[in-house]
Order: sequence, then C-alpha cells, then structure tokens
Amino acid sequence: TEMMVTFLPRNKDVGSVYVNMTVTDGFGSFVYAEMVFHVSNVNNPPKLVGIRDRTVKEDNELRFKVSAKDEDLEIGIENYLVFSTNRTDGVGDDDLPNFRFEQDGSDPTRINVTFNPTNEDVGDIYVEFRVSDGFGAPGEWQDVRSMRITVLNTNDAP
Repeated sequence: TEMMVTFLPRNKDVGSVYVNMTVTDGFGSFVYAEMVFHVSNVNNPPKLVGIRDRTVKEDNELRFKVSAKDEDLEIGIENYLVFSTNRTDGVGDDDLPNFRFEQDGSDPTRINVTFNPTNEDVGDIYVEFRVSDGFGAPGEWQDVRSMRITVLNTNDAP
C-alpha cells in the first residue's frame, strides 16, 4: 500500500517543519512516523503599500509616510530596504528641491516624506516611489508605484 504526502510550504514555514503521522489498518494496528521538511527561504520582493494621491496648498507643508511590506523581514530574515523616487535622492537637491524623504529610524520598512511646495510647484506633480531589498537584479527596483500631488494656488500678496 502506498501513501503520498503533499506539502506546499509558505513563507512562514521557512526552517524545519516536523510532521507526525499515524497510519492505521482499521483493525487496531497502527504505525507512527515522523517526517521533517527542511524549507529554504526564497526572496520575496518588497511591495509598496499605502501610496495614494494627495492635495496640498502652496506654502503649506505636506507630510506622509510610504511603507513597503517585506515578507522576509516578517519571518526574521535580515534584509535592508532601499527606497528611491524619480524626484529626489532624499536630500532635496534635485528637480523638486522642497521634496525630501528619510528612512524612518524606528521602522526599516517605512520612509517619512516632506514636501513644502512653492508657487513654482502649483499644478500636478507626479512622483514615482521605488523599493528594493538588494536581492533583485542589480539596478532593478522590485516595486514601483506612482502618485499625484496636486498643489493648489494660494493668493500671493503683490
């Protein structure tokens, strides 16, 4: 008599999974068996979450957070997320000088974004956020999401 056991591991199963089985013949005889599955981790690329369009008046500060979900971090695999945008490298010296972001010191899966729009920024600005955990192809971002920031004009004194 044959028996087939199928096991489809998920990310939470990385490590050793012990399975105890009891096989009986229906007449009172039984056999115990233990199997061990050794599950290796494969990289799960990070995914950006919570990115949505926003509106701000010129000369007003806009603050928000951008997060990434990384299943590898959730199971204790050491990983370091790198964030980027098409507008700045984070220090405000690019084509949108009043747009900055920094890694959140208490959460490696999050960045804090600050934007102080001026009159020159009035209108729609499209920002692309990117994230990588370093395990993808070199120079390739593993997730990319876009958002629109609408900067509303305010009356400027003459």
